[in-house]
Amino acid sequence: MCVSGARRAAREGLHISPENRLSMRKRSALPSPLSPALGSVRPPCRFGCGGSGRGYAPVLMGTFEVVLGAVILAVVAFQVWLTVRVHRSKLYEPKQKIWQTQLIWLLPVIGAGLVFSILNEDDRSQRPRSEIKG
Repeated sequence: MCVSGARRAAREGLHISPENRLSMRKRSALPSPLSPALGSVRPPCRFGCGGSGRGYAPVLMGTFEVVLGAVILAVVAFQVWLTVRVHRSKLYEPKQKIWQTQLIWLLPVIGAGLVFSILNEDDRSQRPRSEIKG
C-alpha cells in the first residue's frame, strides 16, 4: 500500500499499525530498482493511488519484445501460407501433403524452408519451358 492509500484507508476507518505505516513510508521513499522505461510495474494499490485512477502503472514493452513478437508472427504467417500452398498444389498425393504439413509445423524454420524449396523446384519443373524466365 502506498502512502496516499494509507491516508485514504485511515479516512475510511481501516486500522493500520504504526509498524506498517513506517514500512510504507520507507518503501515509498525508495526509488524503484527498474526504471519505467524497462517495463517495470508497481504493485497495484487497493485504494486507487497513482494518479491514473486505475490503481496500477501501464506495462511498457521494450524493443526486444516488439521485435521478437514480429519475428514470431512472421514465421507463423509464413507457415500458414506455405501450408495452404501445399494443400492447393496438384503435384502431390494427399498423403504427401500431410507429411509436408507435418514437416512444416514440427520443424518450424527448417521444415518450412525445406518444403518451400521443394515446392518451388517442383513448380518450376512442371511449367513449360516458355514460361520459365532466364
